[in-house]
Amino acid sequence: MQILDGKRHDRLAERSHVARVAYFLNGGGHWGRLDLSEMYSLEERQQADTEFRATLRALVNQWIDSGKGPDGIDEPQKRDLFKVPPGYTERLYDVLLVWLGRNLPQPVLMGTGKIGIIDQPPSLLALDANKLSRHRSLSELKVYARDCALYHFKDLLDSPSALCLTRCSNPKCTAPYYVRARVRTKEIKRGAYCGKCTGVGSAERVRASRTARKRELIEHAAGFWNKWKPKRQFGSRSKWVASQMNMGLTGRWVSQHRAEIEAEVGRRKTKRP
Repeated sequence: MQILDGKRHDRLAERSHVARVAYFLNGGGHWGRLDLSEMYSLEERQQADTEFRATLRALVNQWIDSGKGPDGIDEPQKRDLFKVPPGYTERLYDVLLVWLGRNLPQPVLMGTGKIGIIDQPPSLLALDANKLSRHRSLSELKVYARDCALYHFKDLLDSPSALCLTRCSNPKCTAPYYVRARVRTKEIKRGAYCGKCTGVGSAERVRASRTARKRELIEHAAGFWNKWKPKRQFGSRSKWVASQMNMGLTGRWVSQHRAEIEAEVGRRKTKRP
């Protein structure tokens, strides 16, 4: 059965569509037919545009976050419409199912005798024809905007390159949605960063590495902390612990992190049965 949507479905075109969705998410592009309708004011069109982008971002964010585990590790290949990540309230599968009920593809008999399926975006004509009041038109216009967002999200999921769509981990990024050259198959442990934010990503990786190293040293020091005895042969506790660790640290480092080491010792005590 042939899908009659007027689109190219080669690899280049599919990837181009994913890039177009990223463009929408970052605030660019015309997503509907509002520019061709004179029945809606500029303010109404702006509100519809806000509704469209907010809806599309919420959908894509939930989909991206569904691939992340409770430890924050991101695995794009595990994205799942049935998952409800923390901070979200309903399954994307259910949201798309309701949308599909309002926008069912239509079968059509082709000249060859084959049956095709017409898949087309939500229509603005129904809104123009049913316009009864300004208040109702704005309400319906927002429904149209949300339906268009779901339509583009559905098309995104249909693309073989869908998993290449990624969100930059830099909270200050001005265009956080971008398309990778290929799908990441390895776990993303310290965030994904777009080309403009690679410096931020590198700094974050260095910071995370140093934090992990510091945590490792504190845990190691905690293992010797209570083995120290207040006797002359032991000397200063900080110097003694540093010497026992045998990792090139000084007693000064141990003294500077005394509170953290003692907190780790206390944590271990509470974990005992």
